[in-house]
Amino acid sequence: ANSSINPGLSVLSQNKLGTMAVRLGVDYSYNTDALRYYGQVDYLGWYPAISIGADYGRRWTYEIEDSDTIYYYWYETNLNTSVYIPLLYTSGVWAHNIQPQIGFQYKNIDGGKGLDFEFTNIKTMVYGVQYSVASKSPFQNIYPRWGLALLLAYRHSIEMSVNSDMFISDVSLYLPGLFRHDGFRMAASYQNKKGAGNFFSDWTIPARGYNNIFYRDLLTLRANYSVPLFYLVFDSISFVFL
Repeated sequence: ANSSINPGLSVLSQNKLGTMAVRLGVDYSYNTDALRYYGQVDYLGWYPAISIGADYGRRWTYEIEDSDTIYYYWYETNLNTSVYIPLLYTSGVWAHNIQPQIGFQYKNIDGGKGLDFEFTNIKTMVYGVQYSVASKSPFQNIYPRWGLALLLAYRHSIEMSVNSDMFISDVSLYLPGLFRHDGFRMAASYQNKKGAGNFFSDWTIPARGYNNIFYRDLLTLRANYSVPLFYLVFDSISFVFL
């Protein structure tokens, strides 16, 4: 899966059986320099599982005309729902996960500075499949010792008047590090927007050190190294009965 550093605050709650989870939060995107407020409910008591979510935030872009940079911004509300089938099986020390998914999104755009949107209510469909395989690793490991994750997705507008689509692909390779619990993650992420697809939220993020970059066709390669520094782990039950 794609990953980025988006500082924020979230609250997560779930029932005792773990079949329903609710998440509320706010985060900040370095690329758009804006806050995003979101909420999501996942219910896994049925098969397939159901996810319902909403988010609200500011987006912006820019154009260069006659060597002058013109900035545009707007606010948008996204309502989405999806159904997916979490398939999990194990073989020896390997765990495999396959997850096909289909979803629907409704986007409401509140035109901001300098913009007059032709379409302010947009409905889109998204189809995707995720596959991952990882070796069993100690819980101290941030990454699996060995692993592979793949994602393919396609989204398009429903209305013929808003002719747009977007293709997404993502691959991550996990490798063991130099010590016991560290590791490497090598990743490639690609997105391609066509037609009036600029209103789609970006999946692929720019390379580190760059922000305020908006491309319809973008490929990003990443190499990450992670090592845990320390863990605050203790047995609370044993502590109580000492």
